[in-house]
Amino acid sequence: MPTQLSKIAFIDQADLTKTKVFSVFQEGAEGASRQVLSIEANTAILENNREVITSKVYTIDVVGLYSQADKSQVYTWASDRTELWVSGYGLDGSILQAYGTISVVDGYTDNASMRFRFQVESRGGYDATTGLHNANMSYAKNGLALYKWQEGAVTADIPAGWSNQAQGSPSFSFNGSTGVFTITCDSSSSATVERDVFFPFEGKNVHFSFTSGSITDTTNPLYSITGYDSSDSSTGIVTDTITASSLNQISFTVPDDTVYVRLVIQADNDDVVNVSNPVLALNSSTVYIGSDFNT
Repeated sequence: MPTQLSKIAFIDQADLTKTKVFSVFQEGAEGASRQVLSIEANTAILENNREVITSKVYTIDVVGLYSQADKSQVYTWASDRTELWVSGYGLDGSILQAYGTISVVDGYTDNASMRFRFQVESRGGYDATTGLHNANMSYAKNGLALYKWQEGAVTADIPAGWSNQAQGSPSFSFNGSTGVFTITCDSSSSATVERDVFFPFEGKNVHFSFTSGSITDTTNPLYSITGYDSSDSSTGIVTDTITASSLNQISFTVPDDTVYVRLVIQADNDDVVNVSNPVLALNSSTVYIGSDFNT
């Protein structure tokens, strides 16, 4: 069933200054648009007349009124087959994250309006090795759902979609059966794990939460949300101390000029930190329910 998005953004990671944000269509204002996400099943009929789903088509259609500069940029991206990040959020509080190319829909362009499309066909679900959703797309209450919470394929023991920074000789481990990720630091080491999420929607509130188990807390391990602009300069930060055996949550109002937010979990000298169930949400009451783009 089609779902209407409130806002959508297209981000060229090679040049963040080209980021384009489109809002829901209102009163015919320039730059306003209507954007709809739909997932349709491709089916086949077996000999016994049973219908099975062979794949799914994930589509984002955007139509609206645009400035000449915006239209030119969209045409350039489409003709060059530029790989873009797509970010957005919906009327139901879900967060969109996707990666791929767009195309301009023929026969729908004139001097005022234009329609373009992001579309991918996939079998759905998550790749068992990389943890990435097979459609390169997620639309869920948890904005981190593009990757399953599991050990990633790029760096051993680090959650899929996350990266790590280390000083000294900290250790990392991911328990696949319990979903608990652990950072262990000795007396001369420190470490962080980070996850970047494109979310260029000024003034929108986001909430970062996770569950912590027991921790060895000698230097107050921290977690944070930081906004970054197109020059990778900080636009603002919210940080707090990790509390053992509880739900940890901070809230962040996206500052002006922000293109992406960075989520960080940090441990320092002699800290041992256990975390699980990470969530980035628009609603502070959203809880982790597993890999929640199960389509």
